[in-house]
Amino acid sequence: MDPDSADLLRFALHLAPPALRVVAVETPEPYGEAHDPYGEPHRSEDPHARHLWVPSEADVLRVPPLHADEIAELLIHHRLPSRMAGRIHRASGGNPRLALAVGRSLADARTPVHHAEALTLSGRARDLARQLWGRAPAVRETLLLAALALRPSATLVRRAGRPNAEADLAAAERADLVSLAEDGSVTFTAGLLPSTLVHDACWAERSAGHAALAEVVDDPVEAVRHRALATDSPDEELAAEVAAAADLARRRGNSALAAELALLAAESTPGRHGTRRIARLVDAAEEAARAARADLAMRAATDLLARDAVPADRVRARLAVLDTAGQGLTGLDEMYVHAMEDSEGDTALRAAVQLRLALKYVLADGDPERSRTAAVESAALAASMGDPRTASQALTVQARMERALGSPDAESVLDRARALELAERPLGIRNAAQILTIRHALFDDRLVEARDELGALLPLVQRRGSVEDAIELFRTLAEIESRIGPCGGPRPCRAVPRPHPGGGLSPGPPGTRSRSRRRRAAASRGPRATRAAACRPRRRRATGSSSPAAGTRSAGSNWSTGTWRPPWRPCAGSRPTSAPSRPWTRRCSAGTRSWPRRSSRTTPGTRPWRSSRRCGRWRSASGGPRSCSAATGRTPCAWPPRGVRTRRRSC
Repeated sequence: MDPDSADLLRFALHLAPPALRVVAVETPEPYGEAHDPYGEPHRSEDPHARHLWVPSEADVLRVPPLHADEIAELLIHHRLPSRMAGRIHRASGGNPRLALAVGRSLADARTPVHHAEALTLSGRARDLARQLWGRAPAVRETLLLAALALRPSATLVRRAGRPNAEADLAAAERADLVSLAEDGSVTFTAGLLPSTLVHDACWAERSAGHAALAEVVDDPVEAVRHRALATDSPDEELAAEVAAAADLARRRGNSALAAELALLAAESTPGRHGTRRIARLVDAAEEAARAARADLAMRAATDLLARDAVPADRVRARLAVLDTAGQGLTGLDEMYVHAMEDSEGDTALRAAVQLRLALKYVLADGDPERSRTAAVESAALAASMGDPRTASQALTVQARMERALGSPDAESVLDRARALELAERPLGIRNAAQILTIRHALFDDRLVEARDELGALLPLVQRRGSVEDAIELFRTLAEIESRIGPCGGPRPCRAVPRPHPGGGLSPGPPGTRSRSRRRRAAASRGPRATRAAACRPRRRRATGSSSPAAGTRSAGSNWSTGTWRPPWRPCAGSRPTSAPSRPWTRRCSAGTRSWPRRSSRTTPGTRPWRSSRRCGRWRSASGGPRSCSAATGRTPCAWPPRGVRTRRRSC
């Protein structure tokens, strides 16, 4: 038996039930040596006389790769950091051994790996990838060409100088290194495999491969890219061609390729053209921000900050890095300080920095009031400079915070932001206010309206907009479909090509093990039960309830807005309206009453508001009672049932 099979069986025996005593293993004759393992002759007409089983009776069981949430659970089980589970899953391709090796490499790193940096791969992870390459050592040169190409295929590799490309790729597929589609396209089973192959290749091999691919690709953008990567010396003419190719890729909607080409154009610019190189680095950083490529934005900003750039260019590069940081803003305080210092005296840049600070205050600090103040200041500064782009973004953040804090001015602020956004750029390029409008329609239970607006905006965002906007729209579409009808609705979202993995998204590990047990238990009861078990937690997450008795959360009752829909328990003297404007609205003798929005800032140890369990009175966070008058207009008619756990509201 080969060592890998022995390790696998040893691992399986550790998990086997106590009733399993013996595991019998035998290699069939077509796959092993033709000799009698028992040392005595048997009748040739009886196949079972020579072996325990024959190949025709064997059932081939293929072990599928693990999903991203299973990789996160595996990392947690081995006490490894799971915050990079998404990138580890892409690097390992769902292979648990590769995932653990990459996870240990990150755990052994001297400093924590930022999501914008490349994964720190130790020799252990590289050695494991080389062991996998050892299954088919004769196809290394063929697979190197496939690793260097953007869209590898058997035809492309054969034209690039490998006449036996089909046979080599078939051998690699049998070794589970690549997968071949019907049209001949090649996909590596794990991202660590091509990166290790390119890492181990010398410069001469990589240059020759790019030069061969540049002659045979049918796309001029890819041809320029290969020619630039095959050249080691800077060339201004080649840099100009690469910059033009980046613009073409941007117009096609391939933002990831545009960001890569923009940075390649900057790196191909000769040193004597310092001003032009700095301008291209700024463009590359901003293009990387639109593509959610944090690694490229960091590379461009690091190169620019090491040069003699003007403060405006330094601020733009730092803002691009902040835009790709997502929610990982806690370790970037120094970058905010430098951006504020460099923007001194430039009102437009100060407005842009204040906008990023508004996002930091709510995402990293959890302070929506401070975020609203910074957004108001940013909008005022941008309006004074005639910058509708920054003004619309700042007003969008302000509207989001106004809604979170329960202000009635949220919709009017959002209308101003939407008007500026539509007037400043074509539809689909800047979409923050339009997306927030769709989100508000979702919160207010206007689901058909939200779906129609989203359907009109999504194709344009995919072509012209940023990756972050596309992710937000896909998430909103899944929520709308799960609320409108059966759980089969969100299925089309899975078939949409996912944005570039540079966004650094990782699955959340909580609840993974219990969800897996629930699905396995349902699988034993049939396919309908399996689907119901898989859809039930998704429905509860979409409606906001953790149990059927805990009440429901409808469109307007979103935790980000601080409202909650209680079970139907009308108090004395109240009756449901015939056509309530909101699901949780009641009508009593004093007029329409609804549940009050919770205050965002309360005294520690006190509830945001307290109910006297009567329709006529309620107490504020400070303890003072208020009357149920038609003028105040916000009185709870029932207290949430005892035992219901409330969440801390987050924006």
